[in-house]
Amino acid sequence: MDHKETQAEELEALGVIYPDELELMSSEYPNIAMRISLQSHQGKEILSLFEVTLNIRLSASYPDVAPEIEILGLENTFSSERIERVQRVLCDVAQDSLGMPMVFTIVSALQDEIGQLVEDLEAEKIKAEEKAVEEKEAQERKKFEGTRVTPETFLAWKKKFDAEIRATEQKDKMIREVEGAGKLTGRQLFLRDSTLNLSDVALMQAAGSEIEFDESLFDEVGFIKCCHKH
Repeated sequence: MDHKETQAEELEALGVIYPDELELMSSEYPNIAMRISLQSHQGKEILSLFEVTLNIRLSASYPDVAPEIEILGLENTFSSERIERVQRVLCDVAQDSLGMPMVFTIVSALQDEIGQLVEDLEAEKIKAEEKAVEEKEAQERKKFEGTRVTPETFLAWKKKFDAEIRATEQKDKMIREVEGAGKLTGRQLFLRDSTLNLSDVALMQAAGSEIEFDESLFDEVGFIKCCHKH
């Protein structure tokens, strides 16, 4: 059987196998060209649905020479690297099938690749959903964890805390002194600050005159009463 007869019989068989998917672009030997459209119907998710078009052109020496193969419809969903991988698979199938009709074998290989593409899409979708959940959980944990404690952050906090405690104690001490000052007796005020008696003497010397005072104020501190000449 020559190449022309082989191609004619294969076209007839393909028409029976793919009545809806197959479209002949040219049925004249030696320029036979066809288009086969496939759906990713295996996918359960709407996002996994896409259409793939397989263009095949047979040369005059087909099937002793591999056909020209073109894949369309994947570029909007998959990376160029992933599409090239599918293309290589189909080319390898064609090389392994030289000498016999191979369009059906090539289409079957493409259907297997479509199934893998669908699984890849669904796996990526699940991965994206899991990542979103993990990120949300991480954000929730941050609300309760606060800032993680390290030796450096603890020392910085301790230094600030001690300074605040000292400032608070100093402030409380000053408040107590101010509040208690009005309740002290003359003796307590005198003894509280030993500089009071020195400052009084300095004032008397600076005035250069007699200063009258009430001797009874000094009874509490054990002063001996003095007799003054009148």
